Amino acid sequence: MTDLQDVISDFLVRGYAKLTYERRFEIDTLSSYLVEKTNNYLQKQGLGEHIDSLDKLHLCVNDKSLNDLRMYLITSLNERKNTNNLLIDSAISSHIENILGNDLLIQKHVNLVLQRPEDPDISETHRDFPGNSAFELVVWVPLVDCDEKMSLYLIDKELSLFYTNHLRKTKGRDWSRIKKEIETKATTVPVRYGEVLIFMTPLFHGSRVNKSESTRVSLNFRMKSLFSPAGLKDSYAFWNMYSLSQFTKSCIDFI
Repeated sequence: MTDLQDVISDFLVRGYAKLTYERRFEIDTLSSYLVEKTNNYLQKQGLGEHIDSLDKLHLCVNDKSLNDLRMYLITSLNERKNTNNLLIDSAISSHIENILGNDLLIQKHVNLVLQRPEDPDISETHRDFPGNSAFELVVWVPLVDCDEKMSLYLIDKELSLFYTNHLRKTKGRDWSRIKKEIETKATTVPVRYGEVLIFMTPLFHGSRVNKSESTRVSLNFRMKSLFSPAGLKDSYAFWNMYSLSQFTKSCIDFI
């Protein structure tokens, strides 16, 4: 379990932090579920392949069939109830509540990303704000060990704020140059299976070509305080209630 004060200090200074699962039952169950669903897909497609771990996905699908498999797995994940909730165990939850508060919303649908070795289809440098609220927290959960060769990169809060202010002043005209600077200065954060990366939506981040010998498999979703400003997305379609404080429950009695 990651020390609470260290996590909060790191997060407030850098805008991101790495957490560790207290127990891995749910993530292990989810990984096994995706392996099973992948093998079902391969059988239905008559590919005659079989995998025993997600990092070997590249051995059984090519670039053309990868997205079909991804959409099949996303549909399967979203047919399960509360997939995102199950990825937040007591240790993760306590850290997030200390950052966001006790009245929390969680994204309804799970996002799944698959990146084969040497796959040129990367996530370009971007930030989730303003499409998403600046008050949201991104939760990034790798389902395989992600070292520097295959993990996300990002720049911290101070640099993100510096480049954001510069782009505002220049009305975005400097983006191509700034993008190159960000990619040069960015930190690639290794995140092992059983760990979680959380970061602010205004941070610039992205991914490079996967230079490892494994498929990168990761889930991501967002959380926010019930009472913080919303982004541009339909709140009713995007969010589920995750937790309510006793105070809020008491107040609801008067509504």
